[in-house]
Amino acid sequence: MILNLLSERDEQGRIPLDLACYLGFKNIALYLITKMGSPEDVIKQEINIDNMARNCYHNMCFKGNFDCMIVLLNIERVYLKKMLFDQLL
Repeated sequence: MILNLLSERDEQGRIPLDLACYLGFKNIALYLITKMGSPEDVIKQEINIDNMARNCYHNMCFKGNFDCMIVLLNIERVYLKKMLFDQLL
């Protein structure tokens, strides 16, 4: 149910994560990315591309929402570290 809401697109092909990144809502973007599944699921998911061939990273750069970009890149780094640590155990 929640994954259906997170992957639902508007008329321009954007998902809620894209909109949160575009508007610079870093806390909401962090919440949305943590609800997209386990760390492995989030890393393996393809980045959503809207009807104008842009993704959330394009939107953040266009609007200058670098704080939001730092949050998303750090969560991916944390997830990768967790995956590597879990493989060692």
